[in-house]
Amino acid sequence: MGFPLPSWQRPLCWTAEQKTRFIESIWAGVDIGSYLVNEAWEYQEDSRGASVYREFSEVLLDGQQRLTAIEDYLLGKIAVPDDSGTPRLWTDLPQVERRRFCQMTFAKACIQSWDEQLLRKVYDLRAFGGTAHTEDQRAS
Repeated sequence: MGFPLPSWQRPLCWTAEQKTRFIESIWAGVDIGSYLVNEAWEYQEDSRGASVYREFSEVLLDGQQRLTAIEDYLLGKIAVPDDSGTPRLWTDLPQVERRRFCQMTFAKACIQSWDEQLLRKVYDLRAFGGTAHTEDQRAS
C-alpha cells in the first residue's frame, strides 16, 4: 500500500468477500469515496544522525481497507467475478480491461497537520461518522 499508518489505525479486518464486493463496485462505476492522507511531511534526524520522516508524515488516515483490497486484487490475491459470474484474477484480464479498471477514480483527500489530536479527531470523524447498516436493510 505504501502509506505509513498512525498507531491508532485499526488493523486490516476486511474479509475476502468484502474485498471482492468493493472491487465489484469499482467495476460497476460506483462512487467509492476518497482516501485521506496527511500531506504534511518533513525529515528530521534520529538519535544516530540519520534522516527519517517526522512522525505523522504522509500517514494514511482513512482508506486502509479499500486500498488494501485494490492492492490484493492487483497482486492476484483475490478473484473477482466478471460479467458472466466467473471469478477472474487480475492476471487473467486482457490488457484493455486492466486499462479500464486503472482509469477508475479513487479520489485522494488531504489534510496538512502535525497536531496529533487534530489528526485523531479527523480519523474518528471519518471512521465513526455514520451508522452501520444491518443485514435486513439491504436493498437487494
